[in-house]
Amino acid sequence: MPSSAWMRTSTQIADGLARYSQQPTPVRRGPSSTRPPTFAETAPPERVADQFGDRTYNRGPPLDILSGTCRVPGTLYVDQGESSRGFGRRVVAISKIKAATSKRLAQRLPSSVIPQFDAFSRIMEAVSVLETRGELSSDTIDLSLRHVNYVKQAARLLGVISENTVLPVGRQLLHLPIDRQIVALGVQFEHSECGRAWLAWSKVSSAQELDPQTAEAFLSERTELPPSMVVRRGRTLRRWCTQIRSSHISEANSHEPRR
Repeated sequence: MPSSAWMRTSTQIADGLARYSQQPTPVRRGPSSTRPPTFAETAPPERVADQFGDRTYNRGPPLDILSGTCRVPGTLYVDQGESSRGFGRRVVAISKIKAATSKRLAQRLPSSVIPQFDAFSRIMEAVSVLETRGELSSDTIDLSLRHVNYVKQAARLLGVISENTVLPVGRQLLHLPIDRQIVALGVQFEHSECGRAWLAWSKVSSAQELDPQTAEAFLSERTELPPSMVVRRGRTLRRWCTQIRSSHISEANSHEPRR
């Protein structure tokens, strides 16, 4: 027969378990939390539509669901669904997602922003044809259809045309001599996505400071182009850079006083 001491201990344990089961599980709000709160234990978030896609973001609840720590008020978070480790739903600050996205974008350029047509004079000829004839095709300019597409892409990257319209900058350039046009196109290139990336990669502040011989190394590091395309588009960038530097030299010489 069990002793009276054993009976008292069993009764105390049973009473303690009963009292514990009637109390709500405490939710700790610090890094020492041993159990993050479940999604059901938190207030329903205020949902905010994402302007960049179909994913839905939230501005609450105030407790970070994964770590049990308090969030920063006013910060948007994205609900990424159930955690693979079984810690409830994973909620991540949008600022962190955007920072990671910006870092990836800084590492790689899309091929669509790398020019494929290398003669600035022909680019400006195409701009003139589009302005006077209202159409740019193999019927209106002495280029194959493939090269018409290349020259359109280059002119768009330089910000002198839209799809089928000459922009105000392009109209202004049409009234300049060719050397001045190329100087201005160099400035336009500096503000293009490719130009900004090459300047940053080279640690210089203007297109005339770029080293033409670094074009292929830049593309190899900052794009995912195959080697054959790196060679071809590197040639285009190298020629752009050479033309820009030459035009600056000509422009400087034209302003020197004659002896």
